[in-house]
Amino acid sequence: MENLKIDKDNIAKLKKDWQNFMESENPFLRTNLPKFFKKILVAFFNVQVILPIFIGQKIIGKRIQIHHDFIPKNIKKVKMPPELAVDFLDTKEIHNKFEETFQTEVDTFFEILGKYFKKEDLSFFFRNIQSLNFKEVKQIDGNPNTLGYYMARKNKITLLKNSDNNTIMHELFHMASSYRDQENGISYSGFHQKGKGINLGNGINEGYTELLANRYSNIVDSNCYIFETETAKILEKIIGKDLMQSLYLQANLKGLITELSKYQTEEKIRQFMQNLDLWEKYKNEPSLTEKMDNCKKNIGTFLLELYLTQTNIELKETNFKDENSLHSFLQKIRDYLYDNALLSYLFSTAEIDNFFAKFLNNTIDEKREQIAKYKQEQTELRIKEEQAEWDQKLGNFQFSNGPTKVEPIKDYYFGPKR
Repeated sequence: MENLKIDKDNIAKLKKDWQNFMESENPFLRTNLPKFFKKILVAFFNVQVILPIFIGQKIIGKRIQIHHDFIPKNIKKVKMPPELAVDFLDTKEIHNKFEETFQTEVDTFFEILGKYFKKEDLSFFFRNIQSLNFKEVKQIDGNPNTLGYYMARKNKITLLKNSDNNTIMHELFHMASSYRDQENGISYSGFHQKGKGINLGNGINEGYTELLANRYSNIVDSNCYIFETETAKILEKIIGKDLMQSLYLQANLKGLITELSKYQTEEKIRQFMQNLDLWEKYKNEPSLTEKMDNCKKNIGTFLLELYLTQTNIELKETNFKDENSLHSFLQKIRDYLYDNALLSYLFSTAEIDNFFAKFLNNTIDEKREQIAKYKQEQTELRIKEEQAEWDQKLGNFQFSNGPTKVEPIKDYYFGPKR
């Protein structure tokens, strides 16, 4: 399963090679014509060769445009200038501000933030809530499946009329995790970072935003961002709910990559995010079905390897006293992999078993050797303890110093008494 790659650099190299070739091989450069005429003929020759390449580049460029938007070059950690930090607003201020729009929904959202999230992670929320605007529309242009969106540049949430609570909470989470760096032209929104030289993380950002909205709206089955949400669940299981929520609200894509790099290379992490971004953007494009299937398989492979790498570390660090405790640990891992909605959708049980064996079997063998050694040590220790106990008991028993004197057997008379 190859990861999708960008071919634009190859086109640029081809163009440069042609230019070098023309400078060295162009026949007009070797004539005795005046310099002015040479330049005209060389220019004409260049146009004849370069123009088709340029046109071809545009055609190919359209075909690979699905790759072009996702070139990560300069992932940053957002740092909000001190002068933009704001004092926390109280419940009453927030309540009064939205009495003519979505007061109930904002009140509920604020209550959830206060109950389940750390206060130090709410800087973007308190900054954005002061100037947040809502707009209701009958139709959202561009995508008929879009129910709403948040625009960080304008700090505005646009919603379809009669949107449900889950949709509103989804967009409020976007608002609470977004910061627009106007000076540098970078938008930070949860795990999505977009700006000069970077557009990465939109897929995982939408998935985790939907996961949070579902969790705190008590929604069990949602029809939005299903694949992305299941992906986010696995990442959250690996790095922990509290940490992932904090990184999200701090718009810390760099921090997320740092955490995941404990188990995979940054290059593989970026390829995973690129594939998920492509899936999120083009999953409904019929002409790209094969590419999207490849994206899904790559995403699943990354997640499975990531989880098993972390599991292998945990397995190595755990001490097992017997086979039953080791078996229970391994069975719990297998049950999670077999029952996981995304992994069981992408892989057969046999494929999952192959991954399991590849990543864990060597460590399992080591653990079994440790268990056998532990049993032997415990057996030897028990024998020593029992021996010491018997030595202590027998040590109190007194024997005579000399040999026992044995008297000769006397003759006995068995007849009648005399």
